[in-house]
Amino acid sequence: MLTHIKSIKMNQERQQYDIVVRDLAKRYAYNDISEHIVNVMISVMMHRDGVQIGGGFVEAICNNNLDEACSRADDECIKYLRLFSLVKRFGHLNI
Repeated sequence: MLTHIKSIKMNQERQQYDIVVRDLAKRYAYNDISEHIVNVMISVMMHRDGVQIGGGFVEAICNNNLDEACSRADDECIKYLRLFSLVKRFGHLNI
């Protein structure tokens, strides 16, 4: 039961992050981003906020380590390094 409640809470939090990242992407004229990029942006924010631990790429973004981020980026993420930096810096939940 407790695990189910935690899962519901995490899903609700994730939905809030989803709204924030999509809005931020639009504000910076990234109008056609894939679900993969949305999920990475959410992961960046959640890692930065201490909600969940991200992978090596996300950790590199959050640590402002360009060399490590470039070496860990997949073919799609490498194109969105600026967007990930923007979401890390300016993407915040309005709670």
